[in-house]
Amino acid sequence: MADRLEHVSTSRPVEGVLLIRFERHAVKNALCTAMLGEIAGILDAAEADAQTGAVVMSGGEVFAAGADLNEMRDKSAVDA
Repeated sequence: MADRLEHVSTSRPVEGVLLIRFERHAVKNALCTAMLGEIAGILDAAEADAQTGAVVMSGGEVFAAGADLNEMRDKSAVDA
């Protein structure tokens, strides 16, 4: 799992369950590239962990607004 998480947090509320909580509340948890990378790393680690039987993702008041359009605005159509 990532050593330092900036856009998500993790916890284990009960045995066998990994909770991934989105932490970009100011932008309604819009999914930026860095956040998606953090989630992918966590999921890779969870898949390799025999103690993880379920993964739950939570966003709090808003689950996720979708892609971070502000980040995409500066990219070409190919990169976006």
